[in-house]
Amino acid sequence: MSISPERTHLWAFFTFGIMSGVARSVTRPPTHVGETITFEFRARESGEGQLLTGEVNSGTLTFLDGGKLKGRMSWMGGFNFTCEPVPTPNVVWSKSVHNWKRIWRSYNQSRWESENQSRWGRCVPEPHPDGPEDSDTSGGDGSDSEDEDMIGDSDDEDRGESATSSGWGGSY
Repeated sequence: MSISPERTHLWAFFTFGIMSGVARSVTRPPTHVGETITFEFRARESGEGQLLTGEVNSGTLTFLDGGKLKGRMSWMGGFNFTCEPVPTPNVVWSKSVHNWKRIWRSYNQSRWESENQSRWGRCVPEPHPDGPEDSDTSGGDGSDSEDEDMIGDSDDEDRGESATSSGWGGSY
């Protein structure tokens, strides 16, 4: 989990066994213990590999003492989870934001439609990642200079970091 370089969003990669993906805060990052933020997520279901995108993929995170988190995700009727910090020496999480944004942009409606059609044996065009104005931390104006260097990046199925290296261990 890391705050974007612009300090406007909180980004995180997560794995809950049944799915893994990227979460992005809808509200500004927290400034004090006890604060709750809202987030959206885009993920891939681990059983059949189906993408999970859309407005219903949301949740909340509450920041507790000692770096602990408690949250709720709205997927499949909703579930609660808790997390606590896991020591990760020599890891600079802000360097992961670039990759998490790339995953976010590639897990979109275009990819979902392409994969859905190909499951039924249809030939489909290659999906296109969202541009900065659709997914970045710049508030939608596309002016985020960090994002400009991401246009044209590969949208490989890079999963980010594993749950144990994400800086938090959790349960649900």
